[in-house]
Amino acid sequence: MEDVQIEPSLKHKTAWKIIGVLALVLIILLVWQSTENKNLSEESSVVNENIEVTKVPTGELPGTIPSNIPLEENALIVENTVITAPEKPGVIQYTRKFVSNKSPEENYAIYKDFLNANNWEIVSSVEQETLMSLIALSPDKTQQLFITVSENTISGEVTVDLTVVAQE
Repeated sequence: MEDVQIEPSLKHKTAWKIIGVLALVLIILLVWQSTENKNLSEESSVVNENIEVTKVPTGELPGTIPSNIPLEENALIVENTVITAPEKPGVIQYTRKFVSNKSPEENYAIYKDFLNANNWEIVSSVEQETLMSLIALSPDKTQQLFITVSENTISGEVTVDLTVVAQE
């Protein structure tokens, strides 16, 4: 894929859009974790009346996350879920988030290579010191894959978030 120079203002707009998507995912995660602390069902919990989060056993990949996607061996899995919302019938979000022993740069390169090797179309990418992300469309254009690699600036912990949004 050829690198294209983008005007700085367009880069900032794209970065803000990505940050907005990441903020939404973070809000969903925080709401989900707060309901988990209220001892709701282990299998499925209703975050609010419009969103349902279903936990997937850590030994399985949620839904349509590609089975050949690189996963770090023995990584601590912090989220493995399926999220649905009645007001968006047919749209399902599958997420796997784990703590990585690799640097953000190493993870970014691994997933960028994966996307290119598997004919996913990278539609957006961000490379910052502690946050790197890729957004890609599946070869058949029915799924979006959001890959976010972040490093906690205090602890140095690196997390990888793999989220597929599928239209079924």
